[in-house]
Amino acid sequence: MKKKKQKSSGRLKNAAGKMAVAAAIVPMVMSVPALSEAAPVPAGPAVQQQIKDVLAAQAPGAIQAGKSLNVDLRHIFDNADQLIYTVVVQNGSVADVKVINGNLLQIGLKKKGTTMVDLAARYPNETAAVHQRFRLTVEANAGLDMNGDGVTGIDDVILYARAYPNAFQRTEDFRTLLHAAVESRIVEPNRAPAAASTPLSASVAKGSQLVLDMNDYFSDEDGDALTYSLQGQPVSGGIASLNLEGATGLLTIAGLTPSDQALNLQVTASDGQLTAVQPLSVSVTAGDGGTGEPPVDPPENHLPVVDNAHKVGLNNDGHLSLRSYQNAVIDLSQVFTDEDGDELVYALDDSEHYFLSSTLESGGLLTLQAGQPSGGLPSGGYNYSLNVKASDDDGKTWVPYTIAVSITNQGGAIPDQEVPVHTVPVVSTLDISSYFGLEEAHNWEIQTENSNPDAVSLGRTGTVLSLKGISGGFADISVKVSDGHGAAVTDSFQVEALAQVIDIGPQYMNEDEEVPYTKNIDLTQIFPYAVDFRVKEKGRGEIYTVPSMSDDEAFPNWFDAETARDFTVNSYSDMSTSVIIEARDAAGILEQYTIELLINHAPEIIEPYHFKPVIIKNDGNTFTIDADDYFTDEDGDLLTYFAELDTDEGDASLEVISVSNNLITLKGLQEGQSTLLLHADDYHPGGVSDTYYMDVIVTDADEVLDGFEGENVEETVDLSSYLGDWTEEDITGISPSSTGVVANSYLVGTTLYVKAYTMNDPLSHIPIAGNEKIQYTFYKGSEFKTVTIFVYIPEVPL
Repeated sequence: MKKKKQKSSGRLKNAAGKMAVAAAIVPMVMSVPALSEAAPVPAGPAVQQQIKDVLAAQAPGAIQAGKSLNVDLRHIFDNADQLIYTVVVQNGSVADVKVINGNLLQIGLKKKGTTMVDLAARYPNETAAVHQRFRLTVEANAGLDMNGDGVTGIDDVILYARAYPNAFQRTEDFRTLLHAAVESRIVEPNRAPAAASTPLSASVAKGSQLVLDMNDYFSDEDGDALTYSLQGQPVSGGIASLNLEGATGLLTIAGLTPSDQALNLQVTASDGQLTAVQPLSVSVTAGDGGTGEPPVDPPENHLPVVDNAHKVGLNNDGHLSLRSYQNAVIDLSQVFTDEDGDELVYALDDSEHYFLSSTLESGGLLTLQAGQPSGGLPSGGYNYSLNVKASDDDGKTWVPYTIAVSITNQGGAIPDQEVPVHTVPVVSTLDISSYFGLEEAHNWEIQTENSNPDAVSLGRTGTVLSLKGISGGFADISVKVSDGHGAAVTDSFQVEALAQVIDIGPQYMNEDEEVPYTKNIDLTQIFPYAVDFRVKEKGRGEIYTVPSMSDDEAFPNWFDAETARDFTVNSYSDMSTSVIIEARDAAGILEQYTIELLINHAPEIIEPYHFKPVIIKNDGNTFTIDADDYFTDEDGDLLTYFAELDTDEGDASLEVISVSNNLITLKGLQEGQSTLLLHADDYHPGGVSDTYYMDVIVTDADEVLDGFEGENVEETVDLSSYLGDWTEEDITGISPSSTGVVANSYLVGTTLYVKAYTMNDPLSHIPIAGNEKIQYTFYKGSEFKTVTIFVYIPEVPL
């Protein structure tokens, strides 16, 4: 049975207040370079899609403070797991943005505001990087006020986190939510925008344009959205034309007339109240010019020719056969050759080919995509003649070539596959030859790509693929078969790895009226494809299962999936335990899983040896309490602490500045006594502690002397800082204002010796508390100086 600590003075009441202020927010230092100064170079990792597009799909409406967003960088960059990332956040007070686990971009939305973010990705030992830049505009989260009282407190935070448990799986997620709740209560004065420390200069060639984003050169610590304006004449005509979009911050500079003199202007950023100014210098150059050398007669030209040594097609027969939804790529630079080494241009006759689309890139890469008519293919499929041509004189003279292409209904495209994930991997094979119409006695180049090797293992021997399920999930498999001289057919399919055993994690048992602890578990959530189940082994303690481990004849008690959905474990022991479940699928393959069954014990208040209150001086400084000194957890769980003042007591004499991990920071407001309500939560079932009622005394005294219950105080106080240049010989008198607690005090040099005694109850003769703020007055002739000392002797608990 847990015991609550009662108030020592009989004044404490139930908690009714809200959480006080959390830790202050540190704004991002404006000395960091503007984002555009880390300009991308035309190299580095390949980009699949833009982060801003992924975020728009994740949160099509407004993004709200307190929430977290995650972007899998494997969907943004090729070879994402191999890259090194650097994140620059323009306004760190608005959002935390970082890369965790090597490939996951984690965004914590801390408060309402706007910030630019730059993510740079590069390969190790390389300097070339690509940049993903995006803007976060965060709105206030009205949903945090769960109880609708207009003030977001710690109770709202707890209710919100429990209402959306899937959104707060990490401690970092909860900290972001807590930060947003605290920020919603803080009203700060508006701070002006700030400009980058380096003046802005731009150089543009005549006839060309340059676009700059002013959001890279200005920042606002409050996260306010900025609008921009341009000052200085002329902004059109003259050596350059400038157009600044005030809402977006995009500045377009067009070079008109080369000049040795720069155009000097300034850009002003405004948050609606305050402004910042950035000088802007624009110069216009002449651009590239001719060499002035006389022309040289070109050598004799030879037309491109078709390389007849190789015929397009996987079977080297001049015929490309596709199945529905397959695609092919033909590199015309390998079909045509040019003796002079001239750069060739290519063209494709604009003929319509039903259910076959074609795209020709300038470099000669011809892509074909086979379709599928709604009624299916005719028995003979579709046959086409694609007329391509090459030229080495920009299309004045063409050399033609015809490629035969057919869409056949033989074999079809590679279908999607399913593979099981077993503890001992099971290999599934797939022969791809029929899907590409491959014949014997030909050499092919076969390449495969696996999008998710963590889920599916892919191997190949000849035209046979080997697939093994590694972990539950999906993998996109791409197969490209090349003829070795310019033509390649690609097909892709999806493989679903079906996890035969799903880890459900530790299970916390529930307290029950009939048995001490019980837990109901759906075993089909662990073994989704099993048909039979049994209890193979039970852990420590007195535990029983329904169904039981053995039947009436002591043989293994196998039961079906319907029964497994209502599997129950009962425990009569106050200890964590486990059961091992064995299951088999329709093929008779056995798997087993150990269910960890935990019993959670709520955090306990550490009963102190004495009920001595916390005494802090009201001197403008903060005072820190370590909550670990007041709570303990039998299970060793990480505790989250909450602190608030007992608002039933009226005006508080102190405030809670912050709660950071186990440290609670307080500050005195006025002389008096208040009650601080503390509790701890391990965030497991039944994991909220009782409330600890802590008396806190705030005193305006210069010095504090305190002892233990019923014990006298004999202390010294150094008065040198109060007496200044006075010495013991200068002092002509000492006058303490004590009414009985201080029995004796005297001065030696500048050290005051104080003896304070408790008063005894006249009936029980038990020492009782004695506390008093005593004013000492020191006289030097007609001059005097005062020092106040607060003496506190706690009462003896009955």
